[in-house]
Amino acid sequence: MKATLKKYSPKRENVNLGWLNKHLTDPELWKWNKRSIAKGFAVGLFCAFLPVPVHMLLAGILAVAFSANILLSLLVVWVNNPITIVPIFYFTYKLGASIIGVEIDPGFEFSFGYLMDNFWSATLALWVGGIITSIVASILGYFSIISIYRYKALKRVKRLK
Repeated sequence: MKATLKKYSPKRENVNLGWLNKHLTDPELWKWNKRSIAKGFAVGLFCAFLPVPVHMLLAGILAVAFSANILLSLLVVWVNNPITIVPIFYFTYKLGASIIGVEIDPGFEFSFGYLMDNFWSATLALWVGGIITSIVASILGYFSIISIYRYKALKRVKRLK
């Protein structure tokens, strides 16, 4: 699997994006190792739960800023896709609303009309819930990847004994 990923990853000499080249030539952006994969997974999860329309662009920028695997960051962002966007934003809205104390009436219906009628409180609730969910998901994702690598290393060590 790792060989396949390396094979199809762009090579530094093939990347020619003008002024972006100085940012995209960091070798960590293209490596498939424990650290860059864990950071890429965390960046992708962080961006996936934010209520912004440019998840992939944000993931790419943050991957460059944190020297994370850029391809994995862009792929993991798609946890939030057209199928999952409504449940994700419903959860983040409910979480944010409960934290900031927005009253939700019993006949609550999560719809575009509701969001427009309650624009400021709904936006604040989405952002609060989204930021909390993003932080928790990225921390869990990062340490899950590190734990998987440690588990695999322990299995290799036990096999060698």
